[in-house]
Amino acid sequence: MINVLKNYLPEEHLYIKWPNDIYFKNKKIAGILIKNEIKGMMMGTSIIGIGLNVNQEDFDENLPNPISMKMITGKDYDLEFILNDICFELRALSLELKVNAHSSRLTSHSYINKLYRYRQWSFYQHEGSVKEMMIVGYDQFGRLILKEKNDREVVCDLKEISFV
Repeated sequence: MINVLKNYLPEEHLYIKWPNDIYFKNKKIAGILIKNEIKGMMMGTSIIGIGLNVNQEDFDENLPNPISMKMITGKDYDLEFILNDICFELRALSLELKVNAHSSRLTSHSYINKLYRYRQWSFYQHEGSVKEMMIVGYDQFGRLILKEKNDREVVCDLKEISFV
């Protein structure tokens, strides 16, 4: 999604908020849900759902921090054109992954460099309290690795931590 959005918005403000959101500065512009099906020892299928705020200007007041492409740039966008860009990028990355599993566009280095709040001291809700921690990476299972002020590492799975 960042590869698509950087064609319309300043890339330096686009981030991946672990585990599945795309942020522009400190606001959510997109969300991604992936359902994987394993067949034996292999990946069977993946279903990917993408929600992207394109031309919307009014959001439900219960949503914490939404933003749209139109709110950022003041422009209206052709939804079919944006959809075609997304599909093209997904196809290109899928083919690249089939040919070269270590593609530079797909490496952890590319991901970590766009990770929201990476290597920044920030506040998180964890184990019933708010703690100041720093994201230092993620493990082979996709769990977030954070460091506390006392240098203790904390590994968090979905629903074990929330951004404050």
